[in-house]
Amino acid sequence: MNGEKLILLPDNGAIHQLNATAGFVWELCDGRTPMTEIVSTFASRYDLSQPAAERDVQAVVGQLAALKLLEE
Repeated sequence: MNGEKLILLPDNGAIHQLNATAGFVWELCDGRTPMTEIVSTFASRYDLSQPAAERDVQAVVGQLAALKLLEE
C-alpha cells in the first residue's frame, strides 16, 4: 500500500496505519539497534542532516510509544 504498514494489536484489536517513513522507523526499532544508528540510517535513507533526522526520528518514536506500538 504505497509503502504504508498496517499493524494489528492482538490484545485490543486496534489497527494502526503507518506511512512509509513511520513504518521505516518502526522496523528499525527492534530493541537491539541503538537510537544513534536508527537516526543515521534514517538520515541516509531520506537524505537528511543528522539534526533533522534526529528530530524526525524522535517525533516518530514518541508517537509510536504513545500508541503502544513499541515495547519498553
